[in-house]
Amino acid sequence: MEASLVHDCTLSNNMATDGGAIDVRGVSTTVAIRTSSFDHNSASGNGGALSGSDTAIITVADSTMANNVAGESGGAAYVSASELTLTNVTMTSCIAGDTGGCVGLIGEGTVIVPGVIDTTAARVEHPELIAERLLRYIKAAGHPSRVVAGTDCGF
Repeated sequence: MEASLVHDCTLSNNMATDGGAIDVRGVSTTVAIRTSSFDHNSASGNGGALSGSDTAIITVADSTMANNVAGESGGAAYVSASELTLTNVTMTSCIAGDTGGCVGLIGEGTVIVPGVIDTTAARVEHPELIAERLLRYIKAAGHPSRVVAGTDCGF
């Protein structure tokens, strides 16, 4: 199944129970989001800007998530029993009422796959910079087992 694509979009001032701007549900539903911004979205439940469940596969690249709020978990993004890949995504000023100020991960096998190496550029970033990024993701995820280092997915 091909991924649904959200490209060059501004999603702002949306409200929902889960996934203030986008809620991805359904077995192996795949969504790719790139060069988009999520700003001032809110969810009374989980995922102020973005939520995924039921083995959804969500990839976000070259995007920003700012000023999003969730009543429960994941001020910017929340996934439950799903996969979330973030590449060059900036998250700022996101708030969650319960856990995961920016990112909330729930469910066994739920992982975050940060793209920490840009395979499309003719340069290699310093290993210490890559390690620092991974440590930030581990802190956000709550445990090293929930973070899998990945390369840029090559949109």
